[in-house]
Amino acid sequence: MGSDAAVSATPPPRSAVPATPSIRPTLRVAGLGLFSRTREGSTTVTVLTRLKALQNRCKLTERSFHSLRHYFCTTLIRRGASVEAVRQLAGHSGLAVTQRYVHATAADLQGAIAKLSGN
Repeated sequence: MGSDAAVSATPPPRSAVPATPSIRPTLRVAGLGLFSRTREGSTTVTVLTRLKALQNRCKLTERSFHSLRHYFCTTLIRRGASVEAVRQLAGHSGLAVTQRYVHATAADLQGAIAKLSGN
């Protein structure tokens, strides 16, 4: 007998965005060994330590990894990615989680209204 359970056509969400071959050269040139494999592995502590060192080396304001996830999701949406695509890339279990990561500014709201007049 067959099962009545629904089968999802999409793969389960991933917990990390892979460094695709197309962006690896950019990361190497920029000196971003943030996610490269090392003897100690890519533990959370290793990634966070490398992130902090990279921010200091580049004289950037320190940001938490979590705040970068918010930036990642918001930027993708602002540049036209679908909410579902962002949900999958971020590894969120549902759209409600993704919506908490995306932040609208006054300019975003004005731009949305301007679309009504074709601008």
